[in-house]
Amino acid sequence: MRTRFQIFSRLFYSLSLLAGVFIIGTLGYRIIEGYDWLDAFYMTLITVSTVGYGEVAPLTVAGKVFTSFIILICFGTFAYAISSITSYLVNGEYKRYTRLIKKQRMIEKLDNHIIVCGYGRVGRQVVTELKQNKERFVVVETKQEIFNLNDVRGGIIPVYGDATKDEILKEAGIEKAKAVITTLPNDADNLYVVLSARELNPKVKIIARASRFPSVKKMRVAGASNVIMPDSLGGAHMALLVLNPDTVDFIDQLSIHKPNSPSLVEIDFNSRSESTSFGALKDLTADVTLLGVKKANGDILISPKEDLMVEKGEKLFAIANHDVVTEFKNQIAKI
Repeated sequence: MRTRFQIFSRLFYSLSLLAGVFIIGTLGYRIIEGYDWLDAFYMTLITVSTVGYGEVAPLTVAGKVFTSFIILICFGTFAYAISSITSYLVNGEYKRYTRLIKKQRMIEKLDNHIIVCGYGRVGRQVVTELKQNKERFVVVETKQEIFNLNDVRGGIIPVYGDATKDEILKEAGIEKAKAVITTLPNDADNLYVVLSARELNPKVKIIARASRFPSVKKMRVAGASNVIMPDSLGGAHMALLVLNPDTVDFIDQLSIHKPNSPSLVEIDFNSRSESTSFGALKDLTADVTLLGVKKANGDILISPKEDLMVEKGEKLFAIANHDVVTEFKNQIAKI
């Protein structure tokens, strides 16, 4: 990961060398020739700049040797400085720096966002779903070349580095993130991400990828909210397509978010009152079909009785077009 200091290192080093030459020159003329501070600095300046003005006063032998030393050092220092500045301007260092600053400012503005660790096959699919749902997210990936121009233009904010390291997660805004999805191909790396993310943000939701069953328990113990095995899920899904094909097609259709098409949605119950009956919520609108409730204790009730009281902070499950969900939430808030 190229930090600001790494990008500017040669430039800073060059300027430091130039400053060092002036300090050494000024002190040297002050000590060797007995000049006052202004004359010592002036003598250093005309020597370094090679403008050809005469000396402040005739130099002693020691002063001439010191002046020769300063001139020789200046040649090397100026050559290095010019090379560094040219590299900074011509070879893309300046553009890289401005891109880095822009990216860091974008991340600093993010709040309640999602961090995706890994941009392989699984990570790309995660990003596709997040983009379709207009979620704000950043992607942590070690390989810069894995991102193409369309990825960056498509709104992806990349953070280059090892997601198992705390400083990289901090750079991605872990303290303000609402969720971390780690899709790295190695179970050990995903476990490290879970441990680090949970330590840095105890409240963040963590979804981890696992390749082997023994890793599932370890990741849960480490703090993962959910652990997904893509191979296992894929195999089960393929079997269900044979056993219950129409049911799977129905659920898949509801799970895919398309414009002007009904889909499964989660709705937080945040109203003025502490509780409202499930039946009263169903009567608010015919455009939203309520299916169930997730209670505060974690129990999920499907098609509950209409007199069931839904408490503030619990979740509702429904089928609805996304364009009517916002209005339904506003209606709930007024209850």
